[in-house]
Formats: sequence, structure tokens, C-alpha cells
Amino acid sequence: MRLQDNTDFGNVIREARKRRGLSQQQLADLVGVSRQWISEVENGKPRAELQLVLTTFNHLQIQLHTQPRSAPTPFDSMPDIDINAIVDQARRR
Repeated sequence: MRLQDNTDFGNVIREARKRRGLSQQQLADLVGVSRQWISEVENGKPRAELQLVLTTFNHLQIQLHTQPRSAPTPFDSMPDIDINAIVDQARRR
């Protein structure tokens, strides 16, 4: 799945948080940020600090994989969360 913008990242975080039964405040406490920061990121905050986004992904057990566009290769294992489904669902809203 290609995450195309900050809104896609926010949708992935929101859906993963909900699937794990966490409130925004609970996730904020884990990451060490405010509940407002979580809310802003889930809503596509354009200038979210990368390290905090990666920390959030780690707490939600979201795996990111990269590959060159010119030579795609299959991943060794599937991620814990189906990012394609999350992004597709959010785009349909």
C-alpha cells in the first residue's frame, strides 16, 4: 500500500488505536504526548514530528516497509495491520 499523505498516516493510526481498544488519551500516555497531539495526527496534521509518529507506530505495532518503486519485491512477512484496507476505507468516507 502506498501512503500518499499525512491523512493516510492519520487514518492508519486511528484505526490501529481503535482495533487495540485504546482511547486517544491512553495512546497519548504511551507515546508521551498530549491527547490533542494524537487527535491532530489522526486528522492529518501536516507537520507532525517524524520521531513521534514512528514512536506512535511502534506502540500500535504497525510495521512500515519500504521498497524501491522501480524494482518491487515481496515482503518476507505480512504486517500486523492491513494498511491498504484502512486507507481504502477512509478514502471512501
